[in-house]
Amino acid sequence: FYLYKSYWSDEPFVHLCGSRYTDRTGQTTTVKVYSNQSEVSLYANGKLVETKKGDRVFTFKVPLSGQMKLEARAGECRDTILIRRVEKPNEAYKLKKGKSSSANWV
Repeated sequence: FYLYKSYWSDEPFVHLCGSRYTDRTGQTTTVKVYSNQSEVSLYANGKLVETKKGDRVFTFKVPLSGQMKLEARAGECRDTILIRRVEKPNEAYKLKKGKSSSANWV
């Protein structure tokens, strides 16, 4: 939806992807932002990580450290997510083998 919105909407907005992917492993994580603005800044716990100029899709590498509040800013537009660094992958994020009861899924 937000990728389409970045192309089709004239109303300024910014969307920080990955809000459901809270638990993250490793030293860094990749964060994607959709916006119809030409410049997006990403903040981690209130500190600027990086500002990028681009066209609709912005990708940032973020060092992971404990629990973090990420905020994407584009002009007056804001969006935030909470993530946290964990030692082991969250089992709930893994697709289980076998048939699903849903007709649309494996």
